[in-house]
Amino acid sequence: MTKQEFTSRNQARARAVTRDMVLSLSLFIIPFFACLAAFNFVERHEEYAWMNLVLAAIMLALFPALLWLATMLGKRRNKRFGLHCCPECKKPLTGINVQLAIASGNCGHCDKSIFNK
Repeated sequence: MTKQEFTSRNQARARAVTRDMVLSLSLFIIPFFACLAAFNFVERHEEYAWMNLVLAAIMLALFPALLWLATMLGKRRNKRFGLHCCPECKKPLTGINVQLAIASGNCGHCDKSIFNK
């Protein structure tokens, strides 16, 4: 893989991460605030007090659902873009190691060249 291909794949992956974060957060925030509004409604109307348990269950279910969604989106992203790994040591090039690889052309772990000449 050339340096230009690596950089363009890394940029596409970063855009996908941003898109997935916006999707995940919007799918969490909208029901969260809807539940808060419903809690406020239930507080003013005592005949719907039983709904507090339902709303609490929904809010508790949001956290594992968000975690599951983030995991599934991450797996899909890894399938789509591939996990950037060093061809020599096979360690993932993530975070600062991606920037080091782009700047120097070498793996941050084993210091061997990762780009084709």
